[in-house]
Amino acid sequence: LASSAPASWRAGGVVEVGWGIAANHGGGYAYRLCPASAPLTEECFQANHLPFADAASTLRLGGGGEVRAPAADVSKGTVPAGGAWRRNPVPACRGGSCDAPQFPPPAGCDATCWGTSDNASIGRVLPVIVDRLKLPVSLRPGRYVLGFRWDCEATSQVWASCSDVTILSGGG
Repeated sequence: LASSAPASWRAGGVVEVGWGIAANHGGGYAYRLCPASAPLTEECFQANHLPFADAASTLRLGGGGEVRAPAADVSKGTVPAGGAWRRNPVPACRGGSCDAPQFPPPAGCDATCWGTSDNASIGRVLPVIVDRLKLPVSLRPGRYVLGFRWDCEATSQVWASCSDVTILSGGG
């Protein structure tokens, strides 16, 4: 891939992140940081778990528009201890026919707000899930890797992705 300038975030600030679903397996997700100069291990990412800044996600709908979805965060029994994981707010299909959602979608959702997979041929494009994260004031300036981890519920899969970010010193 072609190299591009990483996003610049300020220590102590609030940042917006998002992810999209191609195949909806439920479960929960978290965001973490690891210094780019360190070995990119699960232990490094667990040591820098990022808290969510508020108690809702924004769903950017496939057909256009946005819906705020109350978050279901879990911080008991998590790894790292006390680190908040957020439940995927997009319901999958109930049963094989996909004529009903697994659980009620957030208020204001349309027919593209739930399903098992993206399928533009039938008009179903699952929403992008957007969250805000609170960066610790204690982050040292420098290059980091932002890690996203999604532990699925309906399967034993774990999905991960990452991106480069630069952390700037806090303050105005």
